[in-house]
Order: sequence, then structure tokens, then C-alpha cells
Amino acid sequence: MSIQAKTIKKALLIGLLALSSAALAISGWNIIKYRIDSDALARIETKIKESVKENDTPDAKNRLEIDFQDLKAQNNETVAYLKVYGTNIDCPVVKAADNEFYLNHSFDKSYNILGWVFADYRNQFDGTDKNTIIYGHNLNDGSLFGSLINVLDADWQSNLDNQKIILATESGTKVYQTFSTYDSVPEKYYITTDFETDEDYQNFLTEIKNRSNHDYGVGISQNDQILTLSSCIGTGQKRVVLHAKRVF
Repeated sequence: MSIQAKTIKKALLIGLLALSSAALAISGWNIIKYRIDSDALARIETKIKESVKENDTPDAKNRLEIDFQDLKAQNNETVAYLKVYGTNIDCPVVKAADNEFYLNHSFDKSYNILGWVFADYRNQFDGTDKNTIIYGHNLNDGSLFGSLINVLDADWQSNLDNQKIILATESGTKVYQTFSTYDSVPEKYYITTDFETDEDYQNFLTEIKNRSNHDYGVGISQNDQILTLSSCIGTGQKRVVLHAKRVF
């Protein structure tokens, strides 16, 4: 091997080692950053619990008592509080001017790669939304929307207590009945918020109900308002989706 060839080979090896070291450093930093942000998220969740009580008396079953004034003091973009039985989902919902900010910002608006649970910016929360959409990251520790995937399990689906979704707002507590759960490729269809006609809305409802991997035996019509929950599965190539209609 010529001196020139040896020099080139040595340079390539040094380059590969440098790239490998850089990749390890980035990977190591990502792990550290995840742990830091996870700890920050846990502290935020603990503080939030001070503003929430669940009233389990017989005449107020499934009602949440939320101090929205306190939550809004922590984040003025708080629009609701969401609880999904049979999962770990039990948290405030925020709404920004877009669907990007809370992908990497926490409830206190600090930068956090774990993000927060947020509503679609197109929703108004004034009683007129036909399809209220809420998103959250699927986290490995089960926080935020990390346990939404539970809704695809037969055990979750067969438990009637799980099928009532609670969405509390400042105007009162709303109860939704699950009528469809499934996984999907990323798409815009199931997060449609505007419908030109009642027929368009009915066709939409029929389509998303037919997608369900479980028959909940729940009728749905164009007069219903629905709630949609969505999160990534695994590497992000698919979504887990839940649809529920308002019953109270």
C-alpha cells in the first residue's frame, strides 16, 4: 500500500471515529435531556394535582372539581381538563395559536421535548365545535398520552366504566361516550373540524365509526358533538385514535 493510500485510509478511520463519537455524544445528551424534562414534567404534574379534586359522591359521579383560576394562573392558555378512565390521562388541556408550540413546550410554557396535552388550534371551546380534537405525545413512562394505546385493548374496551370520557371546562363538565377506537396512518381526515353540510358531517361520523376495531353499540348522528383523542404509536408511523360523542 502506498504512503498516500495509507494516509487516506488513516484519515477515513479518524473521520469515522469522530462521527461515531459525535453520534454517541448526541445520543447520550438526548437520554440526559429526556430524563431532565421527564423530571420537570413530574414536578408540574404534582403541582397541577393541587388544583383538582374528583367528587365521587353518588349524585356527582365522574365529576371533576377543577380550580381553573389556579390552572390559568399557571398557564393562561388552559381550556379544559381531560380524564380518560382506564388510562393515566388526567391532566389540563391547553390551546395555542397553532398545533406546534406544545409539541415541545410543557404546561408552564417552558421548553420541554415531552410537550403537553393540547387542543387543536381550530377548536373554539364555545359550544359550537362539532369535533373537538386533543393531542398528546406517547411517552414511554405512560404520562401525557402514553397510555392512550390502552383503548385498543380488549380489556379496556369491554369495561363500561372506561368508555365515559370526562372533559371539564370553565362552563361545566361534559361527559362523552366512546364509540370508536382504532389505529391509523397519519392523515388529516379524522381531524376534520369544519363541515360544509350536515350530510358531510354524517358521512364523516359514519366513516370514523366504521373504522373502529370494537363495536361499542353506540349510535351517532349529525346532531352529536364529538371528542377526538390522538397520539403516535411506536416510531410515529401510526396513530391511535379515540372518538366519543357528548352525552351530557
